[in-house]
Amino acid sequence: TGADSLVGLYMERSPELMVGLMGTLMAGGAYVPLDPDYPADRLGYMLEDTRCAVVLTLGRLKERLRALAGPDTLVVALDEEWDAIAAQAAGQAPSRLARPDSLAYVIYTSGSTGRPKGVMIEHRSLVNHNQCVRRRYGVTEDDVQIQIASTSFDLFAEEVFAILASGAKLLLEKKESYLAPADLMALIARKGVTILNVPTAFFHQLMASDMPPGQVKTVVVGGEALDYARAAAFVRQFPQVKLINTYGPTETTIISSMTEVTPALLERHAFVPIGAPIDNTQIHILDARGALQPVGVAGELVIAGHGLARGYLHREDLTAERFVANPLVPGQRMYRSGDLARWLDDGTLQYLGRMDTQVKLRGFRIEPGEIEAQLNALPQIESSVVVAHGAGDARQLAAFFVARDGATVDTEALRAQLQAVLPAYMVPAAYLALDRLPMTPNGKVDRRSLESVEMVRAPMAGRVAPRNASERRLAGVWQEVLGVASDALGVHDSFFALGGHSLLAVRLMAAVGREFGQLLPLEAIFQYGDIAAMAAALERQAPQQAMSLVTIQAQGTAPALFAVPGVGGNVLSFAPLSHAIDRLLAERGAGPQPFHGLQQGGTSGSVEELAAGHLAAMRSIQPQGPYRLLGHSFGGLVAYEMAQQLLAQGEQVALLLLLDTLAPELMAQGGDDETAVMDAARAEANAACIPAAQVEAYLQLAQSQLAAIRSYQPKALPAPIPAALLRVRGLEGKPQTTPEDYGWGTLLGAAAPVRFADGGHMTMLHNDHALPLALQLLELNEAPAVERQ
Repeated sequence: TGADSLVGLYMERSPELMVGLMGTLMAGGAYVPLDPDYPADRLGYMLEDTRCAVVLTLGRLKERLRALAGPDTLVVALDEEWDAIAAQAAGQAPSRLARPDSLAYVIYTSGSTGRPKGVMIEHRSLVNHNQCVRRRYGVTEDDVQIQIASTSFDLFAEEVFAILASGAKLLLEKKESYLAPADLMALIARKGVTILNVPTAFFHQLMASDMPPGQVKTVVVGGEALDYARAAAFVRQFPQVKLINTYGPTETTIISSMTEVTPALLERHAFVPIGAPIDNTQIHILDARGALQPVGVAGELVIAGHGLARGYLHREDLTAERFVANPLVPGQRMYRSGDLARWLDDGTLQYLGRMDTQVKLRGFRIEPGEIEAQLNALPQIESSVVVAHGAGDARQLAAFFVARDGATVDTEALRAQLQAVLPAYMVPAAYLALDRLPMTPNGKVDRRSLESVEMVRAPMAGRVAPRNASERRLAGVWQEVLGVASDALGVHDSFFALGGHSLLAVRLMAAVGREFGQLLPLEAIFQYGDIAAMAAALERQAPQQAMSLVTIQAQGTAPALFAVPGVGGNVLSFAPLSHAIDRLLAERGAGPQPFHGLQQGGTSGSVEELAAGHLAAMRSIQPQGPYRLLGHSFGGLVAYEMAQQLLAQGEQVALLLLLDTLAPELMAQGGDDETAVMDAARAEANAACIPAAQVEAYLQLAQSQLAAIRSYQPKALPAPIPAALLRVRGLEGKPQTTPEDYGWGTLLGAAAPVRFADGGHMTMLHNDHALPLALQLLELNEAPAVERQ
């Protein structure tokens, strides 16, 4: 590489990511973050636009990357090249190849024309930013900070460089360890975190959970307007903690202004200002003619100084439009932010909103025009408008569209099509078909009317309102959790279609338990995915069946996968894996993969009895084979026994996948230590905010499963079947004599292929590892049977 050479980083949060990042900069290049969670279409565009000659990745992601990158792109999997790297000359400092005006990184932001645009940031801008925030945040070598932001978000650069340049400690933790407020606070206490740098929306969640900050001394927020009431409550409750509110577009190197939120500041204003410019930065408020506005008068916020980006990659026209000559300082440039603001008499700035349609949600900058361009490109859509509706934390994207030739459009299919080309944060949560889009008198789309609560929440055609007391009570709970109006809820609307996700599912189940005094299991969100079904289940007050089949993905024409969870687990743990499989299939132009979970609901039964019960449930939706089975940990034993019984009954097993499952003999020897397993089960239950009574039932189930392991006497399969073991790399908690295949060769009748998966025994199914695991499962599922034997 050399100065301004672009190097792609296609990796999740990991030590290898940091090695690739630092190596790129030390070699004089600029890094381009390529988030593995992005759809293939978006990643392909970014690779084409940047023309990266080199992309650094990991072995588990290499094949997917090769399908996206061009034939001339050099793909380097760092974790497969350590020997070659170690053989390089050491002990001498590398030459300084980068200059102050060399590129440091290119980050893509949402684009109003339908394609994202790459923002080019130079070293001088990044150094200026880092030096300022290190001083203003008070970072010392004794500090500890968690790295939270995605690499594709410019805050990542602040987290990494400002902390490491100060000699402080940067923690690389899995996403699941801090998504829930309780988990984050536990992590802060356990790791001694002193600086917390989070999006404003996440800070609002922390305040809503009323969690103490532990030993944190500084909290930095930004990305959206900071709620005045929450800021005031935090300052009042934790006067020893410094709260800093920041503002800044990506085009001006992360942040351009900041302020410490103090009682005195809040006494002067009824809102939280965005502060004053950072070092070597100038901010002006201009009117439409480019003249300075006086204090108190609103105008466009424009930014000048060392923080300005070089411009947009390969977009000279857009660069010239947004980066203009500074009339106040000849020869310098300034960036037109498109934000509306005004100076206050104390020398700080008040943010007043956007001058265009751009919105910010949960810290992400979104151009609705990019989403609209994707919608309008679909053959069934004539025209569309995307707006943000709702208030506070319940604010979300809504898409309004006019169908071509008056056709009926399946909104779930519409959502799936957008998920294939847009990042998750840009996929609208709500969809509404209109006969025509509302227009203003001057002939423009009336976005303001679409943003109104009354219009967005108008009942959709065919929506069924709550019909009895139970449905009305439940609709109230859904309304509170989802942040929607009751008249927008139909009893047949899907929780996930209304914007629900896994964290909201946990909150919903807890809220339902408080309202109805009944504890529904977490997986009930799959079984009773709408108000009508859930209310009926609550009215029945029927005990949970000992065995249950939970459909995670019903759609698709491919043979179904049937999955059995591990000790103390439930089928909710398979949701990230199922979603990742569907995403990979969508990238290939294929339909989703039917996926069903098989879960024990009672606290008794041997492995043989559990397998027989699961077979009965499985055959209720697929009477005949061939069957495809998957099991995690203890669930792998049950899946193996299911295969044994199916073969004895003359059925065919097309695939058996064992996820980090020890063979029964090794498992009975203590491979799954009872205390460790019970502690892990308890931690998982508490992390999911499951009520105490449900936690106790959860632990009793785990104990009965451990007893079943000890009494299991398996038989060898009568004939080899297509099978594979996907195991984690470490052997923590397993017998010292554990072989690579975990002892399965004898029972399976042939050597099963062994593949390695990311994460640990309990985390291999989590979101951070779901995509590479899904890729391996698809490869095994599609391999000819002769190769798998």
